[in-house]
Amino acid sequence: MTVQKNEKGQTLNEATSTLLAERKLFGQILYDDLSAQIAIPFELDAEGMDKLIQKFEDAGVSVVD
Repeated sequence: MTVQKNEKGQTLNEATSTLLAERKLFGQILYDDLSAQIAIPFELDAEGMDKLIQKFEDAGVSVVD
């Protein structure tokens, strides 16, 4: 099984960590941005998206519409 990577060559964990670090400065991220940058490239299902949102919120980054 190969590890899925985005267009920047990052794994899901790497891409999530990078985006989380960037958005922590602002304290929020748009749902559409989270979807476009993580969920779609890594083909996350509803459960995966829920876990991703929870990870951001646990880190103090609000996911907004």
